[in-house]
This record gives sequence, structure tokens and C-alpha cells, in this order.
Amino acid sequence: MRLLPALLLLAVMVPSPRPAMAGAARQQDAPAGGSIYDLPIGDPDRRDRTVRLVLDAPVDTADGSTIDPDGLAARLDDARLLLLGESHTSLEAHHVQLQVLQALQRRGRALAIGLEMFPVSVQPVLDDWVAGRLTDAEFLERSNWYEHWGYDWRYYRDLFAFAREHRIPLHGINIPRSIVTAVRRGGLDALAAEQAKHLPPRIDVDSPELREYLGAALGGGSAHGRLDEQTWTGLLAAQATWDASMAWNMLRALEAKPAGTLGVILAGAGHAAYGVGIERQARNWIDEPIASVIPVPVADDDGPRESVRASYARFVWGVPYERWSTFPSLGVSTSNADGGCLVIVVDDDSPAAAAGLKAGDVIVSVDGQPTPGRDALARAMASRLWGEVVTVEIRRDGATRAIQVPLRRR
Repeated sequence: MRLLPALLLLAVMVPSPRPAMAGAARQQDAPAGGSIYDLPIGDPDRRDRTVRLVLDAPVDTADGSTIDPDGLAARLDDARLLLLGESHTSLEAHHVQLQVLQALQRRGRALAIGLEMFPVSVQPVLDDWVAGRLTDAEFLERSNWYEHWGYDWRYYRDLFAFAREHRIPLHGINIPRSIVTAVRRGGLDALAAEQAKHLPPRIDVDSPELREYLGAALGGGSAHGRLDEQTWTGLLAAQATWDASMAWNMLRALEAKPAGTLGVILAGAGHAAYGVGIERQARNWIDEPIASVIPVPVADDDGPRESVRASYARFVWGVPYERWSTFPSLGVSTSNADGGCLVIVVDDDSPAAAAGLKAGDVIVSVDGQPTPGRDALARAMASRLWGEVVTVEIRRDGATRAIQVPLRRR
């Protein structure tokens, strides 16, 4: 059970992988296909071929060679920006990010880390964390982690601890979510002056390759038929605004750093893939090298994945099967409602579905902890483990009832 983020957020998560053979990396002719890992877009020097995935190792898609983390760090000596893609609920993806940061630190690179999960306004709290002035609980509360992000802190804790241990600056580089939503609905011209001041001086909203990538990510070629042109225009403008803002805010943070500091951006893989996201927008302001590392599952639910389009990222790192997220969730998509969280979608293969939750239910508490909003629901589930049973209180048809939800994988 793994739910994609809401469409308006557009953060494309890496699908669940499954163990498969992963031999030596080699280049090969690229077959036609609609997978997000096999699109003929991106760098013209790489988009017409594929490279073979290697489990637990990075592959340089420039030449198809298999390297180790220290070798990867050495090949980033001239980079100004590094995009470390992720699937937000994949612990394997976060382990890859940590290994890359560790290798860069061993090499002596000065680093600054940009974070998709936080807007610029959270910067004072991030500074306090890096300085060691906050406990975990204090950081989560003061940063409004579960309001801004919502994913379990345990996926990210090792990354944040590494930054604090080595005094690596952390920077919130995102913008308020409400601005992205406003752009999606009415375009850039519809923004109020107060909203527009958060944006970079230039946003490139015209990219056929970004549209092709989003079409594949949202369900293949059929997505183009399901969405009308006005909806597509809004989605592309929102995604471009998001990408450009993160690129601009990372580059602004680097202006105050010593020469040679590498800006490392932790963001969803959809912002890094094929260079059509953050990298494309950053080209509005810099011409220095930009690299990307994206963990790629060596299979999905349909079977093995042995190769990936070489233009997907500068480095691809094979990760193993994760049929389930490491930490449990109910398996519902919600929106804020009066006094609770309105259930919009219940995943078919989820604890919520097995327990009988339905779309239209309003979750008002978990184990007696009130859930007046989505952030409160995320906090209520944050310390859970598979195998536990939680009591979810809901409103349905005007009545309140308690439902026992065993957190079990099916």
C-alpha cells in the first residue's frame, strides 16, 4: 500500500521495487516505452540509450560505469548543484542520500543542503537545529514538521542528525503551498502582490519535455486524454513555479557561502528527473555543472527493472524492493474538515480499507488524540509500528463511532 501525493502537489514518488538480477552496468539501445524511467527526453547525449541498473551501487550514466560512493563524490568536484532525488517514504532512498552526503564530506567538500520540505520562513529553526540548540521534539514542534511535510520524521532523522553533527547548513528552499495552488488555479498573472514577492525573477513555464514526464508520471499516455488543456496549463505552471522557486532559493543561499560550496537539494525524484525540473529552472541563472543522483528500484509490482534511460539522471543507484513503507500509515488521503480530517480516498490495499473506513468519513481522533487537521493526523500516526492496533474515531452519517484499525500489511 503506497499512495501517491495529491495531484496538486505533483511530487512524483518512486514506485515500490522488487528484488531482481542486477549485473554489471552496460550501455544498450533504448527501447520505446512510456515508463517514467524510459522516456526519450533530457540530455541529447544520453536520451537515446539506457544503462543497466546495479543493486546497491551508483552507475554513471555518462559512460555506464559502476562506481562506489567515494568515486561518485570525486566525479562531482566541479558541480555547483547536486539534486538528490527521493521517494519520500522509501528508507532505501534516504540511505542513498545519506551515503552520498557522507562521501562528499569525506572528500572535504563544503556543503549546504536545501530542503524541499520547508519554506524559507523556517530558516531560524533550521539554524537552531544545526547549532544543536533543539531536541528532536522541539525541532518538530517549532518547525511545524507535520504541517509543512507530513511524512514520518523517522525517514529523515539520520539525514538531519548528520547535518547537525558536521555543522552543515540546512536551508528551507520552498515557497508556501498556497502559492503553488494559486498558480495551478489561475496562473502566475493571477497572483496577488503579496504572493508574487515569494517568487524568483523568472519562471520558465513552457517545456514540452516536462509535460511528457508529468504525463507518464500521472498514468502514462492516457493522462493526456484525461486532462483538458486548461488543467494541463495549470499543472505545468504550478510545477514550474515550484521548481524555479527551489532553484532560486538554493542559489541565493549559496551566495553567502564560501567559494566552491556545493548546494545539495533533497527533493522528490520528480523534481530531478531528466533535468526538466529544478535543473532546467536553475539554468536561468547559472551555467555551472548541475548533477543529479536518483535511487531507482530494480523492479516494480509488474516485475524486474534491469535498465533505465541514461538521461533520467547523471547517476542512478539501484535500490531493493520495498513492497510496503517502513513505517505504517492508515492508507487514506484526506483534506481538512470541520473538526477533523475528511477522507477523500481509501487505498484498496490498506489497513483503513480492511477496517472499513470509507470516503466521506471524518477522522476526529486516533487513540484519543484529536486530529483537527492533516498535520495532527500525521503526528498521531508518527510513532506507530506495523502490528499495532489503533482506535480511529470517525464521524459518519451524523454519528460518531470508534473503529479498531490493525496496522497490518496485506
